[in-house]
Amino acid sequence: MRVLKTVLIAMVVCTSALVNAAATGGESRAFTPIKDLEQAPGHATFGVGPGFGGGMNSDAVMYSLAGGYVWDFDRHFSAKAIAEADLGSGRDVARMLDVAVGADAYLTQDDFLNVAKPYVTADVGIGSARNNNNDANTGVTVGGGAGLRFSSKMRQHMDLQAHFKLLTAQVASTNPSVFGVRASINF
Repeated sequence: MRVLKTVLIAMVVCTSALVNAAATGGESRAFTPIKDLEQAPGHATFGVGPGFGGGMNSDAVMYSLAGGYVWDFDRHFSAKAIAEADLGSGRDVARMLDVAVGADAYLTQDDFLNVAKPYVTADVGIGSARNNNNDANTGVTVGGGAGLRFSSKMRQHMDLQAHFKLLTAQVASTNPSVFGVRASINF
């Protein structure tokens, strides 16, 4: 658990450094991650939805939760730091937890049909998975997906996203994965 905390802090600091460089056009200035995060052109996000595990000896629907921060650089690109938890329902102990950094690439400059912007997403991080037999492992996670960011005249808006996550480390001779659909509130 201490390793996951250290990795998450390192990811936030590195992402803040990227935001700092982008915001100043490469001009050097004093770097303070917390101050830069507060002034970053982005938003917090929290999402929930159903998830379906693969390679975890479970057929039950999982609870898929995610929270993080998204930095909007322009109309085509945003970067993100995110923590995800896909938890077994009922008596299932199957789960996948991870922290990751990634990017969203928007496929159109403006809202499609004045409703939403379609995008593709990818991320890489560190995570842990446990199957329904209590076998577990920790390793690198890779993920991807597609979504729609719905328009709003207010700062708050909503995403609907289909996502796939894979743990590269094996648990009981298989690589656990999760496919899910999430609705997210961005604020």
